[in-house]
Amino acid sequence: MEEVSSTPTNGNDDDEGFVDPSSYVKEPTNVTKKQSTKVNDEEIIGVNGRKLTSVVWKHFDQIKVNGEDKAKCKDCKKLFVGGGKSGTTHLRDHIKRCMKIKNTMDVKRQLLQAMSSKSGSPSLGMGKFKFNAQVSRSELVNMNILHEYPLAIVEHVGFRIFVSSLNPDFKVISKNTVKADILRDYKEERSKLMRLFAENDSRIAITTDMWSSSNQRKGYMAVTAHYIDDDWVLRELIIRFLYVPCPHNKESISKALVKCLKSFNIDEKVSTITLDNCTTNDAVVDVLREKLNSSKLIMGGSYLHMRCCAHILNLIVGDGLEMISGAIEKVRSVVAFCVSTPKRYEKFEDACNYCRIPITKKLTLDCKTRWNSCYDMLQIALMYKDAFTRLDSKVSKSGRDKFKLPSKEDWKMASEICERLALFKRATEAFSGRKYPTANLYFEKVCEILLALRKWVCCGNKVIESMASKMIVKFDKYWNVINVMLSVASVLDPRRKLDIVTFYYRLMYGDCFEMECDRVKRLLVDLVHDYEMDASYDNTSFSVTSSFVNVNGKRPMDEFDDIEGLWERHVSQQPSKRTRKCEVETYLLEERLVVDESKFSLLAWWNAESHRFPTLAKIARDILAIPISTVAS
Repeated sequence: MEEVSSTPTNGNDDDEGFVDPSSYVKEPTNVTKKQSTKVNDEEIIGVNGRKLTSVVWKHFDQIKVNGEDKAKCKDCKKLFVGGGKSGTTHLRDHIKRCMKIKNTMDVKRQLLQAMSSKSGSPSLGMGKFKFNAQVSRSELVNMNILHEYPLAIVEHVGFRIFVSSLNPDFKVISKNTVKADILRDYKEERSKLMRLFAENDSRIAITTDMWSSSNQRKGYMAVTAHYIDDDWVLRELIIRFLYVPCPHNKESISKALVKCLKSFNIDEKVSTITLDNCTTNDAVVDVLREKLNSSKLIMGGSYLHMRCCAHILNLIVGDGLEMISGAIEKVRSVVAFCVSTPKRYEKFEDACNYCRIPITKKLTLDCKTRWNSCYDMLQIALMYKDAFTRLDSKVSKSGRDKFKLPSKEDWKMASEICERLALFKRATEAFSGRKYPTANLYFEKVCEILLALRKWVCCGNKVIESMASKMIVKFDKYWNVINVMLSVASVLDPRRKLDIVTFYYRLMYGDCFEMECDRVKRLLVDLVHDYEMDASYDNTSFSVTSSFVNVNGKRPMDEFDDIEGLWERHVSQQPSKRTRKCEVETYLLEERLVVDESKFSLLAWWNAESHRFPTLAKIARDILAIPISTVAS
């Protein structure tokens, strides 16, 4: 298409109402034929040298066919009588009927309007437009994937009419073709993902969660990969959503997960696997340790299992809420009464208006398996407690058994519960983040919860004290099995370092805190040793192989005579304890970073300091990518 920067003009009164797209874009005709040529903005010269003044000639070419003057439509290529005595009425009628002209006019009008709205000025410009059927077909497939439309939508009559109105030249494909295109795109994206994993140097953390389809009654597993790329940007990719046949025991789950990891060639690059806390998942991890190559796992797979911290908090809070279920049940009853029917909700709104309480949030019922929904229900209900009191006088006798107004003591208890659950709410939201590292947040948040529970035990409220006591029992149960790797993640935060561990352990363990601090520091040193040994092993194995294999691919026994030299080379490549300790000590002895928390990027800091702490940077890149919650799945 040739772009012409001219402005359209109307020919005469009979031509009003036509948008003249050819004044912006001119389509070349066959060069072997005589064709009309646009000389300037107002003149069009025909094959006989006469000036053609009607605007219709901007849609037709005047040509000679067997010595006769003909008019050829620039869009549909049809021929019409085009002599000077035949007039232009029949050509004008064709312009009204020609679908290709209409489609071109509509598309260009939309482009003009879009460019005008973007520029914010009344002046119009024309961008280049070229219809590409393959691009439209690809976008149609992407639409099905993005919005999960049924494949048969492409065969619906209304959809085909709609597409035809946009562009009659586009041939709508069948549902089988859509399916084939989706599978082709999946294979292409899967290949890209495999190349991406192969080129990435860091380990990959896995989160997985089981999901049951309510209509199919089948179990599915979502597998998500989390890693930090070479630019130190946290990435999250769903790599599989696969069907897991029953029974959902350790064998079937582990088999499906291992098959998924091996299909993407990442079974030897896994750092941790985050799962919900249940006995089945504990058994699954034991099976995974046997099936995966332990020499390629961090510390031989000792820290492979990462328990979902959000799920643990849910279990802890759930045990505590059982102790105060009476007060919660009364609040739940008034909320359930108001949201049960539209008429009752209108009465609730009238009560709010009478009490001059703005309705900023809608009443919500809680889900007994999610404690945070209980928190949301109580928090919103407390906003409208005066409205509930007003509504109590309006409830009929038939609804009295369902509407049990909480007493002042119940409202006070609900307020205290909300105040204390807010701590768990903030922790859960922090643990469930997806755009930033969460592993370094775990230690501090969990220690705050434990210290708060110990404080609640002595608050003076017998109900709250019993609730806190039961929550501490549950907390202690999981504290001993929670992955200590997350303590190292806090140390790898230059704003915290080992000081954060020392501070909280002193409060939690008293005089025995030094033993726990040494345990975390020793693990960090061991991790550095593990990473350096892994790197030196790869280098040594390459050099040994190259020196032992001759041109025939054999290993002659006489080459083993230089075993002493080989040993010296091996020893020289092993990092000394002083070297390992030097990097850890240098990092820990430096002053903690004091910065504006809102502007600090932990990953950007490690990227900038990786030249000073190369091994620690590798560890940080792997550990900080670990998600401590499966909520992201």
